[in-house]
Amino acid sequence: MKFNFCGRLDCPDWVLSEIAIVSRISSIRIKLICAQVVKHIIDGFVDFAKVEKLTSAQGLSKSDMHAAMAVLRFILANAARYETPESTLIDELQQIGLPREHCDQIHQQYVASKETMIASLKARTLALPHLEDVQWRVDYIACSSVTPPDTPTGAVGEASVQLKLRATQPTPPGASATSRQCLVELTAAQLHTLLTELRTARGAMEQIRPPADPEAPAPSQ
Repeated sequence: MKFNFCGRLDCPDWVLSEIAIVSRISSIRIKLICAQVVKHIIDGFVDFAKVEKLTSAQGLSKSDMHAAMAVLRFILANAARYETPESTLIDELQQIGLPREHCDQIHQQYVASKETMIASLKARTLALPHLEDVQWRVDYIACSSVTPPDTPTGAVGEASVQLKLRATQPTPPGASATSRQCLVELTAAQLHTLLTELRTARGAMEQIRPPADPEAPAPSQ
């Protein structure tokens, strides 16, 4: 069965196998643990001593505590990442075996912290510079007083290609975008090699791109 909070994929087996542990915890304690899990998703910190106190009172071991937290983090983080509709999340959590009162507590934490979790996940997502502009120029050297033999450009009779690249640097949400300019000088042979490698890389990326699912929500990463 496909689930929205799993990116319209099957729920991982390890999550399903640990649902019984989560179900053993009272719904009130689930609410408090979820608050710690949300805090961990947003700022990376969690009060393990408080969580261990909550779970040990239910007769759970430390390994059970970590298993329960891993399941709750998977649910909340992925529901935010795939922007799962709030009503859909409750139904899907019941389908994987969680009691209704547990689903309600997880749902409440998700609704209260959804936008903050999405912003935090986006801020920690790997981002690469975005190419804004490319300018090029070809110079043909007619003569030169100095033509060192080990320089890639500058030889008489050769074309010299100059590239000016401008890219936007990745910035956290809300921060002003910054641009960086890079100047590159290439020989005709180096330019040919660069184009060949870029085409090869693009072809490889096209082959591994997954097929588009028109019903799948866009992830927030």
